[in-house]
Amino acid sequence: MTRYLYWGSTALVALALLGSLSYLTGSEQVVSGFTKAGYPQHLRIVLGVAKPAAAIVLLLPGLPLLKEWAYAGATFAWVMASISAYLSET
Repeated sequence: MTRYLYWGSTALVALALLGSLSYLTGSEQVVSGFTKAGYPQHLRIVLGVAKPAAAIVLLLPGLPLLKEWAYAGATFAWVMASISAYLSET
């Protein structure tokens, strides 16, 4: 049972991280979102590469140290995005 919960939650996190591939499209919505938040466009490219790379690491067997860093990076990115979204509303 625990194994299924682990892989289910890992798959959900990986799917969310893979959604960041849209950052690389350069669509008007993505570019304007980063601009509205006050972020430089090169951050969009860095996150568009780093987040899907983290998703791949999470889905590969083994690699415990890389998985730890991938989870940490995803957590930091999501916490900072939440703070940014909160501060942009006020």
